[in-house]
Amino acid sequence: MYSLSVLFFFFASLSFGAHERPHWLETQQAFAPASMLQNFLATLGPAPQDVTLTGNVSLSEGSTQETGSIRMLALGSNYSREELSFVDDSRVIVFSQGAAISKQNAKATKLNSAIALMAQSSLFPSSILAGMLNNPDVSVQYSGLESLGSAQAHHFILTDTFRSSPDLQDFSKLTQRDLWVDSSSLLPVQLSYALSTGAGSGDIAVPVTVTYSDFAVSAGVTYAQHIGVSLNGTPWLSVSVTSISINSGLSPSEFQLN
Repeated sequence: MYSLSVLFFFFASLSFGAHERPHWLETQQAFAPASMLQNFLATLGPAPQDVTLTGNVSLSEGSTQETGSIRMLALGSNYSREELSFVDDSRVIVFSQGAAISKQNAKATKLNSAIALMAQSSLFPSSILAGMLNNPDVSVQYSGLESLGSAQAHHFILTDTFRSSPDLQDFSKLTQRDLWVDSSSLLPVQLSYALSTGAGSGDIAVPVTVTYSDFAVSAGVTYAQHIGVSLNGTPWLSVSVTSISINSGLSPSEFQLN
């Protein structure tokens, strides 16, 4: 989510219908939080037009353990598609310009607008971050340097305020993403958010934490080779990326909501 394919199926049933330390970090007080993040994104390399990741996946659902394969497509910051394949099960999440569907064994379910807000794949976080930083409605806050495991990380908070869309402002609190950037490598090491069925007091929200490690470079683009996903603090999904394709010519037709 990672975007987080398997969790969307649960929600669908509830809602029918080693780098040199840059000089700018030494004087970070002079930078707005968004500028700090822009500098961080530069360490990931040029933003690709499209990305395809493939790999192996291990899924833990209660007492059930499954292994299989995963394929993720991303086009810009408006489209993503995750495909999980297991021996007796297949699952797909498609995100297209703010709307999303889930498929399980070819049966499609449209996700409600609240869930769709956070349905974009987080396996390649550069796409999400670039889209948010290019959105004038998004607020970026810098929470400071924090301990994250044995490392120190810069903590950013990104939220879509929907200033230009007053009818959607009730959903603003559902869009918060917390990002931690390693203070030494300047690479993203953790992304946290919540998947919510709505903005009301009776709606369900599940905290999601995505971790990134074992980074590699392809065509000048840095990406994580291992992604872990936890729900409510419990490990849920483990992804090992085995291949990446950059700028292969993906088109919006590959992200159809049907």
